[in-house]
Amino acid sequence: MSLFSDRMSVNDDDTLPDPRDDNIVVVDGTIGVGKTNLVRELAKELNRRGVPTVAIPESMDKWMLDLFYSDTARYAYIFQMEVFHGRWVSVMKARELVGQGKFVVMDTDPRRDIIFAYANLDFDTMNEYLVAARGYIRRYDFVPRARLNLMASVDICLGRIRSRDRVCERTISKSYLETLDSSFKIHSRAMRPAAHEIKLDWNAFGSAKSVVNDNPSIFTHHHIC
Repeated sequence: MSLFSDRMSVNDDDTLPDPRDDNIVVVDGTIGVGKTNLVRELAKELNRRGVPTVAIPESMDKWMLDLFYSDTARYAYIFQMEVFHGRWVSVMKARELVGQGKFVVMDTDPRRDIIFAYANLDFDTMNEYLVAARGYIRRYDFVPRARLNLMASVDICLGRIRSRDRVCERTISKSYLETLDSSFKIHSRAMRPAAHEIKLDWNAFGSAKSVVNDNPSIFTHHHIC
């Protein structure tokens, strides 16, 4: 059973989606799957096709990552609150850009961070985080036009993490990625779906051109009144 049904829900029916979200596409997936690169490449491809598009990569300060991975139990709460707040700032920025006539491709649905928190519930402070996160979701409900879920094996993602050789990520283990993967599979079904939920096999990197060609309706800029 999903913990969402027992403790909280990320799908509050008393909130209505912002119409600007219909011009936002989110690229989602676990650590090391290749989200940021696809976000940037999709924006380039769409601009080449005449769709005025802005990429919003993940906003995360290096010092936060260094702190979290140095002692995950001690810094899980402060790290996750900083990250979650940053994601909602990105949502507000995306909506502002849509209001200026832009199409937006952004990195990671903020509600995915709740799934991350469930994977770390061994840390007492994560319960406090989940309560705080629910407040954000009720206030800023976010339903993008599409969520592109990049799917790759834990071994593939770990290999990519190792190859980019970020100091702060050297302590990431296979078992940690397996925990995140399991948490996502269990709890993601409780998330309010985007208008289009698309799974992309990303065990081998695909191209932005192919993603757009295969899903043309998703990347059409809609006029917002």
